[in-house]
Amino acid sequence: MVPLIQDGDVLQVEPIGSYELKIADIVLFRKDGEFKAHRILRKKGGVFTTRGDAGMQTDGVVTREQVLGRVVSKLCPTTGRQISLSGAAPRTRFFLTEMRRRIAIPLLFILSIWFLLSTTAAAQIVVSGSPSSANAQVTGSGAGVTFLTISNYVVPAGSNRLMIVGISINTTANSPTSVTSVTYGLQSLTKIAGASTELNSMRVEMWQLIGPAVGTANITVTGTKSGGNGNKLGVVAGVITFTGVNQTSPIRSSGVATGSSGTASTPALSSSGADLVLDTLAVGGGITVTTPDGILSLARVGRMHAALVHREPAPRRAW
Repeated sequence: MVPLIQDGDVLQVEPIGSYELKIADIVLFRKDGEFKAHRILRKKGGVFTTRGDAGMQTDGVVTREQVLGRVVSKLCPTTGRQISLSGAAPRTRFFLTEMRRRIAIPLLFILSIWFLLSTTAAAQIVVSGSPSSANAQVTGSGAGVTFLTISNYVVPAGSNRLMIVGISINTTANSPTSVTSVTYGLQSLTKIAGASTELNSMRVEMWQLIGPAVGTANITVTGTKSGGNGNKLGVVAGVITFTGVNQTSPIRSSGVATGSSGTASTPALSSSGADLVLDTLAVGGGITVTTPDGILSLARVGRMHAALVHREPAPRRAW
């Protein structure tokens, strides 16, 4: 419910009794073992749809029986003054904010990072082994927070290996948040220059490891998370390994693109020979990403369609 309700705020909650709950009321409810104070967006009889004001996704179905009470005010921790969260004025402010939000939703974007893998002189780039992905909702805050782990990822034998990890993050109510390290077993990946960006609460990063060790190990993504412990951070990551990649300069070029329609814009990348185009993306506004023939998609979670998409091979032209 940030910024309206912050961690540490003391809420005044009234029993609902025979009160008829209305759209825009903030209710305290218990669902799946968690207590939440979220706002009612829709109602039908005794069934409600709720969402935090800064959230992108709803809480699903909430019944009247799960509602413990209506949030009517909060105690300001600095002044001790009681601040009303119900009544005409707060409800009007919410409706105006929600109107602006809904107008903006169709213009939410597709955020993507693209780059080209360079082939070796005498080989073609091929996918080695099976790509893998994972997703998580992260709590906690501060530095050194484990965002997620891709367990038991296998790197097969092969010459001129390159591992790529793509990460998409929904930073709503947790900005600024970023990845600080990605490891494969005891090996550390390096963030690809020019392959991280953030816009409208969506962050995308790409990391690489030249010559990953053959074998099986966990891939761990660690970062710094802003926001309180109660603000969940949505993270999706995917990993893919190639052979036949130039070990001195594996990345020929890279670029970032955003779009506000169903068709993503793409940066102009000059390709050559059997280069591969690889990208990581995040989407908003309920956009569904489709994967045409010849494209491998690893993961989709909520509004984040992530991890990695690769196209093989790249034609001799600019994208």
